[in-house]
Amino acid sequence: MATLIKPSVLLKNTWALYREKFVLLFSLLFFPCLLLELDPLLNNLDPGFSLNASILIVVAAGLLMTWAGIAAVLALDDKNLTYRRACQKSWPKFWSLVWVAIISSFVIGGGFALFLIPGLIFSVYFIFAKLVAILEDKKGLSAMMRSREYTRGYFWAIAGRYLLVVIVSLIVYVLLNSIFDFLINQLNLSSIVETLLGSATTVLLNALIFPLMITAMYLVYQNLREVKGKLVITNVNKHAWPYLIVSLLGWVWLFVFIFFLFTMFMTFLISFITSSFVTEAIMSATSTVPY
Repeated sequence: MATLIKPSVLLKNTWALYREKFVLLFSLLFFPCLLLELDPLLNNLDPGFSLNASILIVVAAGLLMTWAGIAAVLALDDKNLTYRRACQKSWPKFWSLVWVAIISSFVIGGGFALFLIPGLIFSVYFIFAKLVAILEDKKGLSAMMRSREYTRGYFWAIAGRYLLVVIVSLIVYVLLNSIFDFLINQLNLSSIVETLLGSATTVLLNALIFPLMITAMYLVYQNLREVKGKLVITNVNKHAWPYLIVSLLGWVWLFVFIFFLFTMFMTFLISFITSSFVTEAIMSATSTVPY
């Protein structure tokens, strides 16, 4: 019987698969990372950079990153997949993944709005929803409910492994970034050149670290598929409704809270303006009274 992969084995297998697929993963994610860094770079170089152009760049970077992420997962799952075939196979799955991302973000976001804890729980429950959408061709709530079943009974184990992946990735990122920053500072370059090199460093590190995290979570997901065996989920909507209701309550509570703060602010503002006018009127009337 298959068992959940140990943290040490996960790190070892992640590094092995990452090295094996490095060139393909790096080439898939480099350009999206470059486009993602383009907007802050242009804004740093030109504070008056067009807002419309910034929005366009960010949206294009997000869409391209989604496409590249799908291609990266497919490349991990198929040892014989080339760059071109990975990009071709990822496009039919693009909008399904976007829809899963929207629904899961709505549910998780509503959970965070409802006093944080439900959001943390939902983040683990639905952590594999995107991978399910890509590799099992499940859509929307069906992908989320399969992710929930994969994580059932392994909440803390999965949360711990995800946290381990994040911590290791963060340590590697900070270490490499510190080395690059130190080297750049030793060169005594102009501020513009330093900005360009700093952005280049960010692009390079993102293109190195993102595939590492994707590889680790892919291995955890595949391990859970082996542990759980064949999953059959009937009546998906029935299983999904509790999570949708909780998330909806969270969003309603957030809007009510914001409305309450806005009302309090407006009440205070009106009261302040009114009292100021009254005070000025009294002072004006007092100043006109003859002694």
